[in-house]
Amino acid sequence: MRTGLWVAALVVLLIGAASAAAPSRGTQMVIEDATQSEKIMDALENAVWIADGAEADKQVYVIFSTECAYCQQFFNDTRSKVAKVQLRWIAHCCNDSALAILESRSVDAIAHAYARKAQPVNDRARAARTLVVNQWAAKAVSDSLIYPMLIYRTAQGLVVNFGLPPDLDAMFAVVMKQSEQAQHQPASLVVLNQPLVLTPADNMKSYYNRSGKPLALYAQPDFAAQKVSLNIPADYGYQVIGFANDGWIVVKGLLMPDGSYVPAYIHAPTDIALSRLKFTVRPVRGVVVAQTRALEIRLHPDLNSPVVDRLEPGSQMDKTGEVILAGKTWAQVQVYTDGTKGYILR
Repeated sequence: MRTGLWVAALVVLLIGAASAAAPSRGTQMVIEDATQSEKIMDALENAVWIADGAEADKQVYVIFSTECAYCQQFFNDTRSKVAKVQLRWIAHCCNDSALAILESRSVDAIAHAYARKAQPVNDRARAARTLVVNQWAAKAVSDSLIYPMLIYRTAQGLVVNFGLPPDLDAMFAVVMKQSEQAQHQPASLVVLNQPLVLTPADNMKSYYNRSGKPLALYAQPDFAAQKVSLNIPADYGYQVIGFANDGWIVVKGLLMPDGSYVPAYIHAPTDIALSRLKFTVRPVRGVVVAQTRALEIRLHPDLNSPVVDRLEPGSQMDKTGEVILAGKTWAQVQVYTDGTKGYILR
């Protein structure tokens, strides 16, 4: 009997003083690796940002919170600076003001938030999905986040500035020109226009990759969305909270310091179909014996189900029941110490 692996594993985002490992305000990190830089910029460019200033050859991405006084100071300090660059504000956390900003995508909404003037949120569900996109984009930049976080290209590499910069004019002067990005529109806007239909997760409580091949984790249930992880290891579990659209599993993907979580999506239609199998377990006592060949143990009484273990020749296991499904007879055994059952085709 194997030890169970069905343990939810969340990626933790550390914000501000929540972690001693977080960098101090005003520090910078320069990323010279081209692959890493492109991954970060792809996530930011296609997050849902608010354009501040006219289309410009220079762009600075600003990850911010409406509850952050330093972000408010940065907003006020840049009102006379946006002729030099276009600021692209990425609302990251976490209240109705942030949702209103994401819904309207207007600089006025940011100003209203800092003036504590409540703005209505008409489509709360879509605004919440938009916030999820931005939270995963921020995770692509850094596991530690200090507001405001400024990201921009320079001749030396991609700069990530944590907290208020010491000299705005000096910062804007070194931002690299990217004229091809001046008219860019976030790809996530197209993804977010697609409907999101959620259904209960039925009997699936946890998920980890049993497919034997790499599986990606997405910020939305769409292949055009940001891939927040490219390879879910076989022993890395996620707590399942539902199913979405056509064949997507919704999991708890990103744990926030306040204990809330950001959802993520795994495309696994076969696993969903298997979790919905209807069958009756008949109480049967006895043992299953592997005589001349190993017997495969599957998570479901179906040949499409992943093989989680093998009963080697000369070994035996106690039966906990028997299932007859689609003309086949399966012996039920307890394969994990946490009570998870497995099935052996007889």
